[in-house]
Amino acid sequence: MPQSATQQRRSKTDWYLMGNQRSLSGFEREEFFDDSDVGFEELLEFSPLGVDVVLYQYALDEDTAMHTKAIVQGNSPSSPQAFDHRQIISRRGTLKAGAYVKYQDSYWLIYEVPGDNQIYEKAVMRQCNYLLRWVNMHGVVVERWAHWREGMQNLSGILGIDGNRYMTTPHTRSIIFLPKDSETENIRRGQRFIVDDYNSAQHNAPLVFSITRANRVQKSQGDEHACYHFMLDEDAFNPATDNAELMIADYFTAINTLEIITPTNLEIKIGQGAYIQFIAKSSGTVTKDSVCFESDNTEIATVTEDGQIQAVALGEAKIKVTFYHVTKEITVRVTEINKVFQDTAKISFNGELILRIGGTKTFKANFFDGSGKPMADTPVWSVVISGTDTVPDFITVEKQANGAVQLKCNNDIRLLGRSIDLRLTGASGMVVDVVQFTIESLT
Repeated sequence: MPQSATQQRRSKTDWYLMGNQRSLSGFEREEFFDDSDVGFEELLEFSPLGVDVVLYQYALDEDTAMHTKAIVQGNSPSSPQAFDHRQIISRRGTLKAGAYVKYQDSYWLIYEVPGDNQIYEKAVMRQCNYLLRWVNMHGVVVERWAHWREGMQNLSGILGIDGNRYMTTPHTRSIIFLPKDSETENIRRGQRFIVDDYNSAQHNAPLVFSITRANRVQKSQGDEHACYHFMLDEDAFNPATDNAELMIADYFTAINTLEIITPTNLEIKIGQGAYIQFIAKSSGTVTKDSVCFESDNTEIATVTEDGQIQAVALGEAKIKVTFYHVTKEITVRVTEINKVFQDTAKISFNGELILRIGGTKTFKANFFDGSGKPMADTPVWSVVISGTDTVPDFITVEKQANGAVQLKCNNDIRLLGRSIDLRLTGASGMVVDVVQFTIESLT
């Protein structure tokens, strides 16, 4: 019996989706789902529908780029409203909310949580039409491709004094879509952006917009992936703070400082290590973010991403410590196992390991050579919150005579019960002794 037109269409659909021409069942049959993934792979790889795309799960970072196949629908939009968005279909586990898609020499932004029908994922993506620029809290220029939706005319009203007259005034409100990442998470209400033609002749006074509302939840896909959208009102260009040449509103240059506490000339024996202690500040705020370490000779000495130096072989290496545009160097000389500054050290103190709220406590450093005899050395003291490398801002460290140190605790009852580590570092740069004390009340 010849097949009807509906049966013929179903057979072709099943063949594409299942890759098994002997199974002509419909969507309700189990064998459809058994072979559907194979059919979809064939559709991606061998049919004209499958196109090459590049997925960026975060910012446009080539380290996270994924070259894959996808089906893009809506390339012939039926209305002006649909001109800037497409539907993308790809393998399960591939599409993420807030991911960039490079397609047809443009960047597109997946602005919703993908749907999953157990065969493939499908999501809507919007074409990025503007390269947004701003300065983060560290004074670093950030760029993100964004989807900018043209301003909508809104009316706001003002009631007259006599209570029977009402005046409406128009104002422009726009929406911008951005991916979630470590930079866009810090965008705040009131933050201003320049959004104008980069080649415009009106660069002496480009258009400026200010964020009035942020939506960080609606397009969220868990803690890691999301597409944020922000509502903005038109603002006025401020020539005193806005940089028209760079197209950045509220432009400023942060003051980044880096102080190396560890001696910049270290001598370490083979197999031993040392921890680089530093204080990094961005516009006065202490931070450990964006501090990078690099060894110029890893065959002699290596360094981890958190600043732990490890001596490997005899020789000399330079460790570069970088905080944005500030760079410091530490020279490491690796010596034989019997060439050391000191073998042991001990922190001494009177009484219990307790620091009273609002009180002080003094600690002394005692160094010994390999035979156990006292020896001179230059102690370096540091305090951190126990279990972390965070320097507490509620304890003052004051150097005393003969290498001793006095710690003073703020007078704050909320500090009761906190545990603090006092570290002693010798001239070799190694932490040679640590004591842990608790903060207790005065009574």
